[in-house]
Amino acid sequence: MGGEKKSRKNDSSDSGRSRSLSRTDKRSRRKSSKKDDGASPQPGRGSGATLDTVLDKFTEKFEQFTLDIKGEFNNFKTTLGKQEERLDKHDQVLSDHDQKFQELFDAQKSHDERVSKSLEEANNATRAFVAAAPAPIPSQPKTNSSFDRDRRTHALVANVQDNVLFQKSELEQVFKTILRDKGLDCVFDIPGPAVSTRFSVFFEGPVSERIVESILRARKNSAGDWVDFAVKTPQGTQVKLYYGPDKSPKAARLETISKKLAKHLGTMYADHKFKARFEEGFISMDGLRIAVIEVTPTSAKLQWNNNALTGSNISKDDVMAYFDKTFNIQWSS
Repeated sequence: MGGEKKSRKNDSSDSGRSRSLSRTDKRSRRKSSKKDDGASPQPGRGSGATLDTVLDKFTEKFEQFTLDIKGEFNNFKTTLGKQEERLDKHDQVLSDHDQKFQELFDAQKSHDERVSKSLEEANNATRAFVAAAPAPIPSQPKTNSSFDRDRRTHALVANVQDNVLFQKSELEQVFKTILRDKGLDCVFDIPGPAVSTRFSVFFEGPVSERIVESILRARKNSAGDWVDFAVKTPQGTQVKLYYGPDKSPKAARLETISKKLAKHLGTMYADHKFKARFEEGFISMDGLRIAVIEVTPTSAKLQWNNNALTGSNISKDDVMAYFDKTFNIQWSS
């Protein structure tokens, strides 16, 4: 009996331990099941709640994505609007530029038309003046006489201010200095007396013409200004020297008379502008030719353009009195 009781007690103790272990295993399995439910939903009541959460998150993200797209689109519209505004301003600037260019073009066209009209009127006036002018003095052919000879290209002529006497030796020294400064070596001759108001200088050699051209260029410096040359008179006074291309006696006389007459007219009639054309002997007043000079070895003749003098204050009688007294030689026996 005692053994059976002890056996039942042991069985009862083992049974209690078994039930206690069974309850512990069940709690472990429930915890494991809960963990599994959180990591990997199983079909049943909890899986529906998890799907709703996923859908809510998806919907929330989609709505945010939609808002982002709308924001980007609005930014694009704003940028596009600003760009269109800049293009409109640019187009306006181009339009204003085109308008100004057209105005300038029209103004230039109008100016060209006025100039063309003025030139046409000037040409018509010139043709009318030429038609009304007296017949020009026919040019005389070269006779190769000493008075109306051709220009000597290997020679120069020299004179001084106021046409006073000066020394040949002084002129020689001037030309030697010019040749030395230019690095040129050329023989030249100055015929005539030791003292005169005018000298001719002749250069020798195969390049004499080029030497003359070089000396003529020496009258101006590199800046284009005239260079002053001076020589002494027999009294020791320094006077300004002038030299230039050789001229025939006729050309030289015509130049002298033209210069003096133009200067006299400018003094007598200061309200007009007079110029002389030395080569042809023309005298012009305010751009119009009013007279022409013809010379011979012993006389000078002045002819007038009466049409050009109409309405002017020029007294032909006074001018002719000065002309004959100054330029025409009075011969007597």
